[in-house]
Amino acid sequence: MRRGHSQLLIGPAGSWLLVIVMLVCAAILAGLWYRGQAAQTIVVPITVSAMFLSIGLGLGRWRSIFASPDRMFRRIFNIARGDELPQEPLHENFYVVVPRFDLTAAAVGQLELAGIDRYRRFANHAIEASHYVAVSGLLAGNDSEASQRLGSAIAIATSERHRPALRSDSELAYDRPAFVLGLNTNQWIRTYWDLHKSTPSEALFLPTPGQIGVLVRSSTHESGFRKYLPLSEDDVEIDNFCESEHSVDRDFGIFARIRGHKSKPLARWLVCAGIGPAGTDGTARYLSDDHNFHRIIATFARVGEFVVVFRVSARYPENTEPIACWPDGHGEFARISSGRRAHIASR
Repeated sequence: MRRGHSQLLIGPAGSWLLVIVMLVCAAILAGLWYRGQAAQTIVVPITVSAMFLSIGLGLGRWRSIFASPDRMFRRIFNIARGDELPQEPLHENFYVVVPRFDLTAAAVGQLELAGIDRYRRFANHAIEASHYVAVSGLLAGNDSEASQRLGSAIAIATSERHRPALRSDSELAYDRPAFVLGLNTNQWIRTYWDLHKSTPSEALFLPTPGQIGVLVRSSTHESGFRKYLPLSEDDVEIDNFCESEHSVDRDFGIFARIRGHKSKPLARWLVCAGIGPAGTDGTARYLSDDHNFHRIIATFARVGEFVVVFRVSARYPENTEPIACWPDGHGEFARISSGRRAHIASR
């Protein structure tokens, strides 16, 4: 992140409340000053009013300087005050969960038939080919980079009081909050979907059967969800980008806050994921700017769960913009809440 936690914005309601209070103070002082004064001296109370307004706006922007790391942590994950925060060794109080990939049984069989043992299945440019490499699984490069970006985001926002514990998705845990990377490839997300099989309308996002895409909660669609699929340069929806003859021109990513398990108070997950690699990379880049990250957190400070959809350039992942959200937000997120700017399927 490029800036520290001191620029965490307070919510829109809190900002306006401070401005109103400062304006009332300015009006009282202006009235006291104006009593018995000549009309031409009105410029002085106007100046005083402007000064107090500036102070109010400044306090609204910088009030978070005085917020404790624990309060910041609760706010990011929407943890209730009555719920005890994790107190782990080395302050590793939240997980960053990335998908782990293993060779398929068929691939392992072919390698064994070829006489290639398990210590010679992977290579690294820094070591000789004869060197033994004990690798049991792999992490995707985009997931690894995103985990570093987003884990650092929260650590910096909480003055290193709450640090990430990196782990793969092979083992589920509900004992602390988590930042989860990936959609279909992450077992934690698949478990979330399994928990909502009987109540799919309560999920914030769902898989698209038979396609590589995502269904995202929407307040403007009849079914309650909108479908997003990668798009080609000609705006053709790509059902399966792994096998399609079309190249992906625009990918989609999501950033969401969800409850990983209803009965586990600390199972609060932030999810950063894309349909394709560019979607994850672009969304993580967008969130790694602390202004963007905390602006979203502030916008949805009063709701437990939310989801924001991003459109990402497959060629230039840094060109990422929010295009839809649920529930309706404020400011920019109020304008995009209908999702009219998104290239989506109408079915």
